[in-house]
Amino acid sequence: GHSRTSEPTPEDHAAARERLFRWPTLQPRDTERLHFGGGPQRFSSEPVVGDPGDHVFVVSLPRRPEKRANAIRQLRDTGLNATLVTACDGDAVLCQADLPVVGVQVMPNYRGHVNHDMPFTTGEVGCFMSHFTTWQHMVDNQLPAALILEDDFELQENFADRLGDCLRQAQGEDWNIIYVGRSPMENDVRKISDHVAEPGYTLWTVAYILTLDGARALLESRAEQHMVPLDDFFSVAMGCGMDGQYNDRAVEWSRLIGPVLRGVALHPPLVMPYVGSMFLSDTAMMRKGTRYMRDLPMEPPDAAAAAHVGAAAAMPGEWREALARLQAFLHPSSMPAASSDGEAASFDPSTRPRQPVPSARLPPASPPPLQEPEAVALGRRYFATGSWDGWQDFVELVRVDSDEPWYEGIVRIPKGRDAEFQVICDSRWDLRCFPMPGNSGIAGPSRDGHGFNWLVSGSDAQSEGGSSELRVRWKPTGPRELSWEWARR
Repeated sequence: GHSRTSEPTPEDHAAARERLFRWPTLQPRDTERLHFGGGPQRFSSEPVVGDPGDHVFVVSLPRRPEKRANAIRQLRDTGLNATLVTACDGDAVLCQADLPVVGVQVMPNYRGHVNHDMPFTTGEVGCFMSHFTTWQHMVDNQLPAALILEDDFELQENFADRLGDCLRQAQGEDWNIIYVGRSPMENDVRKISDHVAEPGYTLWTVAYILTLDGARALLESRAEQHMVPLDDFFSVAMGCGMDGQYNDRAVEWSRLIGPVLRGVALHPPLVMPYVGSMFLSDTAMMRKGTRYMRDLPMEPPDAAAAAHVGAAAAMPGEWREALARLQAFLHPSSMPAASSDGEAASFDPSTRPRQPVPSARLPPASPPPLQEPEAVALGRRYFATGSWDGWQDFVELVRVDSDEPWYEGIVRIPKGRDAEFQVICDSRWDLRCFPMPGNSGIAGPSRDGHGFNWLVSGSDAQSEGGSSELRVRWKPTGPRELSWEWARR
């Protein structure tokens, strides 16, 4: 494989191109079977609908060895058997004509939506096609159910037993897809049991169980002929978002995306993306090689241009700065990141501020508010929510000073684990406060904050117990401030 800093070779690009045109079949050369547990594999101690058994598939790009290594380590540590699936690489798409040749099509007149205001990327093409191959494989081989994972997954504690328990709790529900990992954009429609709910609009496809009925429904709906980002597709296919609050184009899309999915979701999620995996995202503007389908040439480029597919493209200065900060935060011993002018930027870990560093993400299309009137801000209740428990619970931040408007709360984070979090106003997901890229301010309350998280390094914790306590301090008035400190239990 490649090291962190190596680039794919022309041979790698050629192999990715060949893989693209084998879609949608999943041939033996596109899979690798991993055996880390006994067999036959079962998640539930009793027969239940949806137990994937040995049908665990991990969608993985060969040019992302860090992610693949993470996936293998997670499976080994948990003792799970799985099949690595070589993903379709969006970088192998060279021109717009490739899509009809392969047999897929982006949603006509696609232009994103209010909370994902960007053109369709080649990475989103590759993601959709890669998942589609697993659905096709399920139908071709009549697999009753499958657990489909993306290779940036992190399994939560006691994953296998908890999954089996949740599947038992879901018995009696007429579902064909279960979100095992998710990021909710709306409140759940209803609670089914202690750990199972009917979800509202939901993002992420990092982990889900699909039944054979669900796979058939997706194929029969010709999903590949009207692609949108896969997590948006799933939500619209569940009939979510029709009020236009999160996705103002959900109704328009639903004319082609029928209500073919019946979803339930686990809470807290049993799978999360590992902290820092956003650096290697291929489905958004997170790297220099991001390309938009609308900007590709109509016909194949010449050989010289093809050899450079995936080469660095221009990136806004604020993106480079935010990405450099986050890379240095998570990997202080790695090579210097690029500065806003493209030159190498030095970074001294000893000068790192004692505030969490914001994760990098494309800034919202419409800048959210950077402050509120003091009377409004002081009339709210504030909560911290984060990856330490799968974004499940809200920990209230209580005002501790009658003179200065400081609010504090304690969250417990497993020892040594990195974490991401946001501040939520009045227990509402659409009222998030979050950091803007490059530490350029704290924005919100807004629904536009998905993915803009503060990052906390678990290696900074000084705790001898099983968990570490993080004291979060929040000042919502004036130039808003957020800070934190570790404390012994």
